Amino acid sequence: MVSVDCVSAYTRWLHRACYCPTGSFYLTEASLETWPWSRSKAASSFHNVWNGADGNDVCVERGIQAWSLWFWGYVAVSVSAFTFVLFLSSRRLWCVLFTRSMSLQTATHVFCGLAAGQRVFYIIVQAVSVSAPMRPLPLVEVFIQISRGTFYTLAAGAFLCIVEYWQRMICYIDDVPSRELHRKPLFFAVIGAFIAEVIHDIVSLRLRNPVLDTIHSLGLGLFSTAFAITGVAIARRLYSRVSQWITGSHTQALGKILFCAVALSIITLCFVIILVAQAMYSRFFVWPCLLAWFSTRVLEVAYLSVVLHTSASQQIHAPSTSITFSGDISSSTMSSDLPALSMQALFIGSARGSLRVLPEWTESVCDGDDAPC
Repeated sequence: MVSVDCVSAYTRWLHRACYCPTGSFYLTEASLETWPWSRSKAASSFHNVWNGADGNDVCVERGIQAWSLWFWGYVAVSVSAFTFVLFLSSRRLWCVLFTRSMSLQTATHVFCGLAAGQRVFYIIVQAVSVSAPMRPLPLVEVFIQISRGTFYTLAAGAFLCIVEYWQRMICYIDDVPSRELHRKPLFFAVIGAFIAEVIHDIVSLRLRNPVLDTIHSLGLGLFSTAFAITGVAIARRLYSRVSQWITGSHTQALGKILFCAVALSIITLCFVIILVAQAMYSRFFVWPCLLAWFSTRVLEVAYLSVVLHTSASQQIHAPSTSITFSGDISSSTMSSDLPALSMQALFIGSARGSLRVLPEWTESVCDGDDAPC
């Protein structure tokens, strides 16, 4: 018999027996009475409708029958969007792959490409499960369970590269040494997320417990939110430094740096909200589930698009107008003996061609440990 705890949105996600295979859902008639504020009525209806049922017998609503072309439209749009992101990442990766000064950009494009490719494969497997006969497909369910959170760890890796770019530029402006990436707390946080993902995948292969999968996804969502908020703080520091360092109307374009961090933070917060709603309600009912899937895919594409836009190599030309630097550095002193950090790091995320510096800045590269940032 199905536990009456499955009626409450606050407790059903904690019980393995309450979960349905991908593409199967609770009865629509019962779902109208399963809101948290009608617990007693819902419990009575739950017993009357599903009394004597066991396991997947309560999951009789087939998503593919209700969605029809809506689902295949979701699959087509999602696969096309992620395929385009994968193509864009691959194209930009090829452009910077052999450029020694672009190691962080290379890593960013690799993470974005892996995240997009993983989502394409995930959606295809999801479509196989949804369109399959009534009997569940164990191997497909396991893959869906272990790969649902992989996107968030890969996206965190891409954002780490951007944040590291910003931190190096802050060190350059402040004229202070920068610690190596592997000595920074954010690096260990992302590595910890990758380790947690691997442990989750190994455990899921043996236990196949959707409750653990839900807890893991919520944990990754909260981690991503905290990571994004940290990125906002670092972006504000960089924007403040650059605003003091460079004068003129061109400084307005540097607001793109802060915009990137804020946009990613908002997207990540929306991820968490949808994850909570999906864990407690939408994954159990047919139309709310499809809406949650589509909303999540839109946010994922938006996240990768912002990251790729931010990390894009900008075309920097010789100046047609003068730019004044405050402090001891002026435009007349720019030369190859300045600290060896590509100035593209400063203008990352700015409008294409909106900031112009001398060629000597664009040619400088980070040669190794001697560079301060």
